[in-house]
Amino acid sequence: CGFIKLLLAPEFNFTGAIPCTYGELASAQTDESESERCRQGRTGTCFLLAGMLMLVSGSRLIIPRLREVEEQFLLQQPTHLLSREGLTLRAEQRQQIRTVPIRWKRAHLIFVSVFLIFPLTLLWEFTYCDFFGENALYFI
Repeated sequence: CGFIKLLLAPEFNFTGAIPCTYGELASAQTDESESERCRQGRTGTCFLLAGMLMLVSGSRLIIPRLREVEEQFLLQQPTHLLSREGLTLRAEQRQQIRTVPIRWKRAHLIFVSVFLIFPLTLLWEFTYCDFFGENALYFI
């Protein structure tokens, strides 16, 4: 926790010397407000990546691998029955039957989570604008 606080402190800006726009790159002049905007953008990008990594690791915790009984049941099924259920695997790919359903479930969980969180985040950010503050009673 202390390491994160240190990295987010305004005094500790180890990327401050790196230009953020093409104009700064060409002129070698840094504007203080532009430097602060770049720092905030980089911080936001780090939080976005950290959130995505948490989604991936959380999906691994929520959806574990198949149990041995389920694996054996799927391995015993003929190819045409698996194909009818959505598991289209050729005979030489039968060993992937252990990972395909789990991979689909995890990807589906991440996909649904992102598409649920994105509009809610936009709505949350909208509540901070002046237009919402002036017309809050109309939105309620």
